Amino acid sequence: MPPGAQALPLNDIELAIVEAGARRGWRFQHIAEGQVRATYSKWPWVAEADVLFSNRSYRIQYVSAKNMERRNDGVERAYNRWVGNLERDIAARLDQIAARR
Repeated sequence: MPPGAQALPLNDIELAIVEAGARRGWRFQHIAEGQVRATYSKWPWVAEADVLFSNRSYRIQYVSAKNMERRNDGVERAYNRWVGNLERDIAARLDQIAARR
């Protein structure tokens, strides 16, 4: 978490996460304080991940990859690419907010 973003209330951090992911089509559902469920779908695939966050850090945790299972090597590479893009977008949005503080 960038130092400038550490002073933000959790609601503002959640908003930054949602704004960052929405640009690529992720949809979000508030699960609990410090947790949102991110869903991205590109027919026939649906990726779900939880974004767990506090004032000090955040992490993205696998939930499911519907219709993305491969026989021998886990889920489609697309899942990891989508989540990687989400991670970079969140980091960029938080850096942007931190730079303004």
